[in-house]
Amino acid sequence: MSDVYKNYQALTSDKVEGNHYQVRYQDHQSLLCLSAPHGGGIEAGTTELVEAISMSRPAWSWYVFEGLQSSGNRDLHITSTNFDEPRQLRLLENVHWHITFHGMRGTKAETYIGGRDVELKETIRQKLTEKGFIVKDARKGFAGMESRNITNATVQGMGVQLELTAEQRKRFFRHHNWAKSNRRHPSNWTKSLHDYKNALVEAIEEHMKGRPS
Repeated sequence: MSDVYKNYQALTSDKVEGNHYQVRYQDHQSLLCLSAPHGGGIEAGTTELVEAISMSRPAWSWYVFEGLQSSGNRDLHITSTNFDEPRQLRLLENVHWHITFHGMRGTKAETYIGGRDVELKETIRQKLTEKGFIVKDARKGFAGMESRNITNATVQGMGVQLELTAEQRKRFFRHHNWAKSNRRHPSNWTKSLHDYKNALVEAIEEHMKGRPS
């Protein structure tokens, strides 16, 4: 499905921030950033994953672009190679490691991993697999290898892109209910979400150990 808006400027000509969408972020001047460029109702569950990690590691920078509409949030999707929201770009100017979270269709609980940061990608794959999650190489169209992909807009020109299937994201919430009224309450976050979060934290910290900070 093609995007309605080719970039952020095109979206703002038609949509109002605070009404149709919102941008939230915290710049902690860390060399790592976690992002959900299609958060809120666009790709449900990606915002909550960023939030869960940031609650565990509050010193890490993060960013979410969230759809707020009661329906039709898919219209707010800007593909990662065209995602040019200015606050996200500024946040990444001094970032070395960037992980973006995305949603895709799928009735099996799986994660498709892509991006140009080979070492961090393999560490994340290992930690997720150890906790029982199914991780596969992202297929063409989801591989996140383009230099202009927001995932790779770092000092090093590389990052990690995680595409989580709908079934995987539904498992993050009680009763498989990813409706906004349910997923926005941390008390409804399941062990699956926390296990996924912990795997990512372990992978990131192992990767960053001994590297300049």
